Amino acid sequence: MRASRTVSEPFEMPTRPSQRARHDAIVEATIALASEQGYDGVQMRAVAERSGIALGTVYTYFTSRDNMIFRATVLWSRDVVQRAFTDTAAPPVEDLETDVMYLLDLHTQSPNLLEAFIRAQLTLDPHVMEARQNIVRHWWRGDRPNFDVLGPALAPQATQILDDAFYAAAVRWAFGEIPLEDVTKRVRQTVQVLLRAA
Repeated sequence: MRASRTVSEPFEMPTRPSQRARHDAIVEATIALASEQGYDGVQMRAVAERSGIALGTVYTYFTSRDNMIFRATVLWSRDVVQRAFTDTAAPPVEDLETDVMYLLDLHTQSPNLLEAFIRAQLTLDPHVMEARQNIVRHWWRGDRPNFDVLGPALAPQATQILDDAFYAAAVRWAFGEIPLEDVTKRVRQTVQVLLRAA
């Protein structure tokens, strides 16, 4: 059974219940549209219609389309990671490679959302740029996967190396240069290189 782990909120959230409910409805609508249509299919007006929230109110919570997509997809990714560490049906850990690939597989099961997640991070929107500096993007950080098997010299750098390999491949995929399978292949190769280096 996987150890439970709490993944904190990556952003400041509304504290009043009514505001939180509107915020969450907008996020859910954004995630639903991104899941169905990818990054290009998410528009502020469509999110307002899907969520039942007035367009002006959507702009109150999210200053731009890119800010809305970025925040919604980061929350989606956070929830995927949270489930990975609490799901009792998850496969038992066999080794570092199995654990890392399990986390990646959970994200690639929703390719349209993953594409929106990657593309939203590349915007020059100042609100997104500021938020990017304040969040931890490493999916593979914390109790699981356990990078201690790499030794004290390599373990601290492993998450950054893995993160860089993932994002380099995922950006190329999101813009149509390589197939999604290549992202998985490159992450697996990176883990194997790390294991050999240990």
